[in-house]
Order: sequence, then C-alpha cells, then structure tokens
Amino acid sequence: NHSSYSSALKIWGAEILDYKVVISERNPWEKAISSFYWKGKGKTDMSDKNRFNRFVNNNRSPNNFWFYALDDVPVVDCVIRVEAIKSDYQAFLESLGETADDYPMRAAAKAGNRPSAAKRDFMFNVEATRLKIEEQFKHTLEMLNYTFEGSTLPEFEPHKDRYTVRQRFLETNDCGPDYWERMD
Repeated sequence: NHSSYSSALKIWGAEILDYKVVISERNPWEKAISSFYWKGKGKTDMSDKNRFNRFVNNNRSPNNFWFYALDDVPVVDCVIRVEAIKSDYQAFLESLGETADDYPMRAAAKAGNRPSAAKRDFMFNVEATRLKIEEQFKHTLEMLNYTFEGSTLPEFEPHKDRYTVRQRFLETNDCGPDYWERMD
C-alpha cells in the first residue's frame, strides 16, 4: 500500500494504464502535526513547540506527492480528502456504481495519538515553520489549494496531461510483465 505509481507501472505496464488512480490527502499543516505525534508516540515532552519546529524544518513531514506523480504531474483521477473522508469515499464508490453498504469504511488505525490542544495556530507559532510546509508541499498545494487557515475544502480537478504522462512513462521505461520475463 506504500508503493509509488511509477513502481506499479514498471511491474504491471500497460495492463494498469487505464486504472483509476485514487489517493487520500489532507491539509499539509494538519498532516505535519499528526505525523509529529505519530512518529513521536511514546516519547516524552511532545508538547515542546521547538521540537515540532525542528521536526518540520528537517523535512520529517510525509510528502506523498512523488507516490502519485510522474515528471511532477499528478496522475490522479480521484482524491479522497481526509477532512471529508466519508462523503469523498461515498462519491468515489458511486462513480464506480457501488455503495458504501457493499464496501464499508473501516476504523482508522492511527487515531488517538494527537492531543486535542495540538491545533494549527498553537503548533505553528513560528512563521518560518508555516512557510516550510508551503515549500515542502508545493506540488500538493498546487493540486489541492489547501490554506493554513483551512476554513474551506479545496476542490480537485484532475490534471489534463495525466494520461499523456502515463503513456510517456511506459514508452521511456522498461515496464510490464514482458520486460520482467525477459530479465529471467
């Protein structure tokens, strides 16, 4: 479940070229806070804002853009935004002619690690730390126009070149089962 789209194309080749690429994303500032607490689970003094600032400035927040991009183009067909996970998941299933009754959501495995006091304004008390997330998540923010304030959910529009980029990747790389059979 943590493999990049380019890795999948290298393994499966043209066989998956027309598959829908579905990802989940969330507000990068929220993602940084949650990641800080998840990775620091069990450590003492996780309320230290200086520790959080170092975490962000050392690029420890997970930026997953490379998982679903080829040549800096997101090849994504559908985004399930964490902030609207139920409605986005339901809309995705409906786009496939399915229902949530047939594919129910499961409970989150990572819930409960972040204290309720760890809000954006509290954690990002240094402007440079806010800007570091903007820099680190530049491509994600171009795809989904999240803001630090995060008062509205960003809309998603699939990149117009996503299919062209997928095809070009196949043409310029050794991909698919035939390639791997020749390697044996």
